[in-house]
Amino acid sequence: MVSKSINGIEIFNNLSIKGTKRWKLDPPDICPYCSTHESILGIEVVAAYDGILFWECSNCKEKMLRFTKETTIKYLNKTCDLHIDLSSMEELMKMEPN
Repeated sequence: MVSKSINGIEIFNNLSIKGTKRWKLDPPDICPYCSTHESILGIEVVAAYDGILFWECSNCKEKMLRFTKETTIKYLNKTCDLHIDLSSMEELMKMEPN
C-alpha cells in the first residue's frame, strides 16, 4: 500500500495552531488559552528540526508557535517524504535497545 505524502502546509493546518505570537527560546509560564501554570511542553517532530519545533499545553492541548508560521512550515516540509510504519512500532518497542 502506498500512502499519500502531505506537504508542510497541510501538516501545519492539521496541527490547528491558533495564534501568531511566538515564544522562541522559552515557552510561556502560563498557558494563554486555559491559564494553567507550567503546563507547556516542547514538541519535537522527527526529521523536521533538531529540537523543539512548537509548544503544546498539556492541559488544554492548544499548540503555540516557536517560530513564524512560514519557518514552521519550512521545517515541516522536510518530513514530506518520510514514512514511518506505525504497524510495526508495537513490536519494535518490545525489543532490546541497540
